[in-house]
Amino acid sequence: TGRLDVFFCGQDTHDRRHKAIEAAQTSARPERRRVVATREFLADGSKGGLDRGEYALMMAETKFAPCPSGPESPDSFRLYEALEAGAIPIADEVTPRGAMPGYWDFVFGGPVPFPVMPGDWRGLAAVIQPIAERSWTERASRIHAWWLQFKRRLAYQLVDAVHELAGTAPEHVTPDEQITVLI
Repeated sequence: TGRLDVFFCGQDTHDRRHKAIEAAQTSARPERRRVVATREFLADGSKGGLDRGEYALMMAETKFAPCPSGPESPDSFRLYEALEAGAIPIADEVTPRGAMPGYWDFVFGGPVPFPVMPGDWRGLAAVIQPIAERSWTERASRIHAWWLQFKRRLAYQLVDAVHELAGTAPEHVTPDEQITVLI
């Protein structure tokens, strides 16, 4: 396919990110990867980054998106962008301040289906290669289905929380009540 194997565009602002960027630059053949490191948040094409449209297109056209930690927590908006775009995020569980094992399972309320880098980013190619060679389409499809289900469950939880805080009874409508089948 025309997909890139690896895409990263983001800030190189701490050592953990720097190591992830170095690993991304060697994790796939040059023609199968795009790695853009910037010093600024939301750097556009004039500042060495990509404009929003090109960034979104690249994310939608990649198989794997390394998602190194932010400065304080493993979290990064890039993980959610990758999930939305259908790429497989490679999450981080180490920050510049240290390891945070189980972070993503805590955030999502259970085991996550995407790979998590527990240590050195130099292992990125070893994480990507077996999935890319054997089962990327299947794995990406499972991750995307999980993400859709997570968002749907979250939406129901938010509606229930609003009703609870307002002291009103939620109107529970199940998917079965919303689906009509014509044969």
